[in-house]
Amino acid sequence: MTGAVNCTTHRQRIALASCTQCDAALCMECIHRGEDGLARCLVCPSPEGVEQEDVPGASSTPSRPHGPAHVARPYTEVRWIPWENPAIRNGFASFLSTVIDGITQPTRYVQSIDYSRIDFKTPLIFAIITGTIGKISDAFRLFSDPEKINQISERLRTLEQKGGEVGTSASQTIASLQDVDPLSVIVPMLPILPILVGIALFVKCFIAHSMLKLLNGANHGFSATFRVFAYTEVTALFLLFPMVGPYAYRFMSIFMLLTGLRVAQGIQLSTAMFALIPTILLQSLYG
Repeated sequence: MTGAVNCTTHRQRIALASCTQCDAALCMECIHRGEDGLARCLVCPSPEGVEQEDVPGASSTPSRPHGPAHVARPYTEVRWIPWENPAIRNGFASFLSTVIDGITQPTRYVQSIDYSRIDFKTPLIFAIITGTIGKISDAFRLFSDPEKINQISERLRTLEQKGGEVGTSASQTIASLQDVDPLSVIVPMLPILPILVGIALFVKCFIAHSMLKLLNGANHGFSATFRVFAYTEVTALFLLFPMVGPYAYRFMSIFMLLTGLRVAQGIQLSTAMFALIPTILLQSLYG
């Protein structure tokens, strides 16, 4: 994104798209998509030739200036995110296209999401798939790394030295970790892991949206914040890569959350950063 552009009608809000016909900058409230899926303003007719109704806060003047002021907008094309595009949504193809967009073009990726859409199921399914794949990969790396096992054992030995029931339990755990088989640990977790990913997603989203309310930055509903967090789960696939994967996951997830919240809620970077502080702390503690 080359710079925040304000909505032509609502000057205090950040534009999410531009009108296909007149190139006017549009915030979430001003975007209207016809049957062709393209964004149009309140003035330009839809493909059916019917002008759109006014929205609260819109100017009473039924016209927009056309000219150079509306030529150099960064939102010259409105795209569907592939996972939600009815034209290509056929399972694996749309999933793969969405993953490629999210990893290779993160800024454009979050700008392509339709934050005005009230739909929890579609982004939740995507988040559960990507999040589960990432967590499984992370678990394999954890239980296959002798150094990680030794670190866990050292922590447990400190508990063992305390004695009592805690010490006994720690001793048993240390013994079981010596010859641990990653598959024997991960396979029993498979049925419950997607549920845990979904619960964690809602918890993180609820905390961030609550922070936005406290900071007076929740300009749109919970669903807009949820869509930011759900589609940011694409970064969990970085965990598939050894060595640099965990670092790339942490950096890219924070970057996409900051960018996504700015676009979805029309807020400044500082507000988004403060709203994400609890989420960043949780991620640093629990991965």
